[in-house]
Amino acid sequence: MEKASPIHALVVVTTRYGKNGITGVVKNYAGKIPPEQVVFDYVFINEPTPQEAEAIAARGGKYWVYPRRNRNPLGYERWLRGILRAGKYDLIHAHGNSATLFFEMHGAKKAGIPLRIAHSHNTKTGFPLVHRLLHGTFLQNTTHCLACGTAAGKWLFGDRDFTVMPNAIDTGRFTFDPADRERARRALGLGAGRVYVHVGSFIPAKNHRFLLRAFARILELD
Repeated sequence: MEKASPIHALVVVTTRYGKNGITGVVKNYAGKIPPEQVVFDYVFINEPTPQEAEAIAARGGKYWVYPRRNRNPLGYERWLRGILRAGKYDLIHAHGNSATLFFEMHGAKKAGIPLRIAHSHNTKTGFPLVHRLLHGTFLQNTTHCLACGTAAGKWLFGDRDFTVMPNAIDTGRFTFDPADRERARRALGLGAGRVYVHVGSFIPAKNHRFLLRAFARILELD
């Protein structure tokens, strides 16, 4: 029996590709899907690190960079359409926070891509006016709706059906190891006492105002 060809997917990351939540989601899922089943190519708005580029190539993928997506959206869509047509992709999976994903969805529809997936990762955008203007046509060009949570899904898709796709975490990476604990404490100059830690980017979505209030209360109790 002839072996089936792998699915060919183009993944678009509309935020910076680096140490952040969307990048983590993209890498975690792709890393668990064998390249014999799905080959992932990528479009980024910034150049990935050499290590990230090597990891993509090791799985049989390619990537392109278009840093002016938000400044030249029409030119970006034409450019993206050319990549989609040349690659003859089975699907596009675009990650973002607003209806500006219209440019990925519309470009893919024009290129004849049958599966056009929009993936919502937030509940607000830095382009509120553009978001409102494009929202209706964005939905018309989208075939499948994904979200990291219910609130993010309702924000981007409104009353339309969507699927919550939890952010995948390889919990095995965080298994407790006493040696790691001691090594980290020495590196940070910590003693043997109790330590409360927050790990996350210093951005509004991480709700540091709440964390500061929580830590103040913890200090009163301990």
